[in-house]
Amino acid sequence: MSGWRKYLFGFPDGGALPAALPARHRFHGDYGLQLYSLRNQLPGHLDRVLAWVHRLGYREVEPLGYYGTTPAGLRRALDRAGLRCTSVHFDASLFERQFAGVVQTCHALGAGYAICSSFDWQRRYQLTPADMRLQAQRFNRWAARLRRKGLRFGYHNHDFDFRLAGGRPLYDRLLEHTRPELVDFEMDIFWVARGGQDPVQYLQRYPGRFRLMHLKDMRRGTPRGFATTQTAGDASVALGQGVLNLPAILRAAAAAGVERYYVEDESPAAPREIVTSIHYLKTVQF
Repeated sequence: MSGWRKYLFGFPDGGALPAALPARHRFHGDYGLQLYSLRNQLPGHLDRVLAWVHRLGYREVEPLGYYGTTPAGLRRALDRAGLRCTSVHFDASLFERQFAGVVQTCHALGAGYAICSSFDWQRRYQLTPADMRLQAQRFNRWAARLRRKGLRFGYHNHDFDFRLAGGRPLYDRLLEHTRPELVDFEMDIFWVARGGQDPVQYLQRYPGRFRLMHLKDMRRGTPRGFATTQTAGDASVALGQGVLNLPAILRAAAAAGVERYYVEDESPAAPREIVTSIHYLKTVQF
């Protein structure tokens, strides 16, 4: 074997997890993994990779796509691996045009959250405050419909959400024009920082709005502030290996009501780095 196959399948426990957790460990909640991290490994090796994810210590997953199977097929594979799907990512167009399919997918997978992963992707660098207010109205509508189906709605940010308009990040309009009792937000801490903002400040400014979180660290030297170049692939590093103040973020997240945490790694080294990341979460002090 060579490459990622040798790494994943050559070490039954991922290679480097501690035998016992320190008694002073303070990270609470199940460890989750955004399966986009293993998008290149899952197709064709679904059972084997998911079993490996479970051996590492992850217990929850959040898929984006179905990795060569169907929602029902993915659910069966997750059950075999001992993993739970708690949230699913969808493009905005699916909420608007295939709402019933979104609901069916979440129910098939057993997920409680339907997350909008992005909207107006082709226009993302030209969005205006008026666009954000209009999207907030759509979020309110989608969330109300999902609530009637026993599901919750959330929005996942990228860096372009934080472009300044009138001296304020566009993202703030989404927070201010959505109904807190209906619309939740999934904070991707990498993209908040990449957009030139501080995750801790947002958690403190809007307590209770962020119920889910993507955890990934940022390589030293990564530019910050709005730009038209995406950098997650080459700038994403394992937790604790970058420049983000993760203890401060985790402390603020716990105080602000974050309930679900998903490690996400967009780099080519993700199969190695998600091992380091869960080790970090099991030993970090905050």
